[in-house]
Amino acid sequence: MASGTVEPRVRPRSDDGFTIIEALVAVTILAIGIVLSIRPVMTALQAVSDSRVISVSENLAQAEIEVIHSLNYDQIGLPGRTPEGSLVENREINVAGRRYVLDLDIQYAGSITGLSVIPQGGDGVEGSFDYGVDYKIVKVTVTADGRESDPIVMETIIAPSRVGQHEGIANAKVHLAAHEPFAVSNFDLPKLKIHAPPAAEIRSGIAADEQSWPAIPPATYTVLTDGGNGWIIHPDDVVSGLDLLVVTAGSIAETTLRVYRPATLELEVFDIDSLQPVSCSSLTLTNLDLETSVAYSPGEHTITGLLPETYGVVVTAPGYLDWTLVSLNIPAAYPDPNHQLTVYMQGLPSGNYLHNDPTPPVGDTNAHAVLPMGGNACATPATTLLNYDQDRDGFDGLLLAKGIDLGETDPTKHQIWSQSVSQALELDGDATINLWSSMKDFETTKRGVVLAALLDCDTGGSGCVTIASGSLDVTPWNTGATWVERTMNLGLVDYTVAAGRTLRVKIVVGAESGDDMWFAYDTTSYSSLLTIGTPPPPPTTTTTTSGGSTTTTTTGGSTTTTVPPGNRIAVEFTVIDNRNMVVAGAHVDVTHASDGPFSGITDAYGRITFNLLDGEQYTAVGSTDWGHGPDSDPVNVGGSIDDLELSRPSGMGTMTLSGGIDAEFLYRASSSNPWTVMPANFADQASFVDFGGWFEVAKRCLGNGEVEGIKSVKIGKDKNRSASISGWCP
Repeated sequence: MASGTVEPRVRPRSDDGFTIIEALVAVTILAIGIVLSIRPVMTALQAVSDSRVISVSENLAQAEIEVIHSLNYDQIGLPGRTPEGSLVENREINVAGRRYVLDLDIQYAGSITGLSVIPQGGDGVEGSFDYGVDYKIVKVTVTADGRESDPIVMETIIAPSRVGQHEGIANAKVHLAAHEPFAVSNFDLPKLKIHAPPAAEIRSGIAADEQSWPAIPPATYTVLTDGGNGWIIHPDDVVSGLDLLVVTAGSIAETTLRVYRPATLELEVFDIDSLQPVSCSSLTLTNLDLETSVAYSPGEHTITGLLPETYGVVVTAPGYLDWTLVSLNIPAAYPDPNHQLTVYMQGLPSGNYLHNDPTPPVGDTNAHAVLPMGGNACATPATTLLNYDQDRDGFDGLLLAKGIDLGETDPTKHQIWSQSVSQALELDGDATINLWSSMKDFETTKRGVVLAALLDCDTGGSGCVTIASGSLDVTPWNTGATWVERTMNLGLVDYTVAAGRTLRVKIVVGAESGDDMWFAYDTTSYSSLLTIGTPPPPPTTTTTTSGGSTTTTTTGGSTTTTVPPGNRIAVEFTVIDNRNMVVAGAHVDVTHASDGPFSGITDAYGRITFNLLDGEQYTAVGSTDWGHGPDSDPVNVGGSIDDLELSRPSGMGTMTLSGGIDAEFLYRASSSNPWTVMPANFADQASFVDFGGWFEVAKRCLGNGEVEGIKSVKIGKDKNRSASISGWCP
């Protein structure tokens, strides 16, 4: 080595190591490798497991088929099915802790089943179409837990002992159609069975629109649902005998049946004023398509097993106006089978009982300025008189202090009973009030004076019109130390209370009364009530003729009618649609060879009157702008009323709209079309006719012009449909 030269020092390789970074990189790479290898390993393990499950399923299916092949031909079938046999339809098998479900389906091969072994010969004999069902097709399905969507299915064919051994057999087939007039459900059709007693029932085993029973003994069978899944055979098909199959040898008996899912109507009926249940009301349903009616017993308010259809609904109860709905789809929310209907009934003025609040009374109450009045003859009345003004005194009944006159406003000196009027209420006859009352403390020597008025008021009690009034002045009022019933006559009434108003009775103790008075009502013993009796006999009529004009004067202060010259009489025409609903706004045109013509528009009751020559023949035509077919009738004048019945053209449907209180109805084919306007009749309904399809419907408030309740409805060809329009109009 030369002097001054420095040699580099080289560290032996065995002393080299890894830096921290190098170690981290190596660990990371190793971790990634391990992670990436887990999924393939798990997949491979799952594949091995699936392969094992599939293998077990296949072995089970194959073993079942081998067992079946070892059986006699007549044993291969299912109990209660065709072919009949001794095999079990389904069973469970556990292998290595896993559950397997084995299902069998066995059918004859043949023209009736649609399963053929060879063309043109279900029984294996080629050359001609026949009903032969000698061969049996067996399907084995094995489903393992965890593989429900991918079962193992195997099929095999079982040959008969000889070809053609079932020649001349009997067969049956049923075609099913779902009766769903409002909407199509997703429910499976029911399985069926047939029965010819005393033999056992034979099940089809399938839920399909075509079900067959090959190779069955000749007999007359009744078709029944097998479990039903909620379906019932249409009653008309049962009445017509379509559910009977007369099966003879060497032929096939077929029938078509309609099935439906029954609806349930749950009806609630209330007094419109007291809101108490009208439990004894009676319901009548009219199937508008079948034109059949069923009247149910009083109080029968849950109706089950109804055919889904459009119904007319009438609810009646003693002491109430009939409640009518021209058209109602039951059930409205199909396939939901339940339909709730709530009805509020208007009491008749012929027997309006004076009630307490609540009614029937169940305990002592404070006094109320306004109490309910109504004809709820169904409510179970109280048997004991209670204290109706415990805030005034401690005695039963109601205390009224002496007032001044019928203008009295002090609530302690007058009492009002009120009844809401939901539709125009005609009052015609003698108005009387039967009152149970007494002088205060049952005093037997004092004079009693009671004033009463019958009022037509708005819902708030203002804007009142006095319909009739009267008074009673009796000395002494009491005939003993108890309650006394007295009748107050308010006179003859001929008045109509408009819908949306209230009918009220006001009672005041007169200033001349010897003392304050007590009043009793709303119990079995003390039933105070307002009665509007039947009208009196017709008054006499005087007819005079002057200058070719006839004047008829009716005595009794009622009316005077002048009839135009020429022996004319008033003829009233009423226009109704194809569902017997009166049509407001219909055109009526009346023609004659030399008289007229006459034209006009019907009122809310579908009516219009023309003065026509007596004894002459006219032609009257009723029509609308809403698609109804016109009705042209010859009119031989001599009567006073003629009905014009609008038709529905073939291939078109009728849509009835309801809910038109204080409104007119609107409809159009689409939102791009202008509205067509229809006035509502007295029942707040209207109808239009058009070809099948979807329409927009609504109502327009008469008060403010606002359009409410826009919705889409569908008209069915040759069908009656209905829809209620929601929304409130001021």
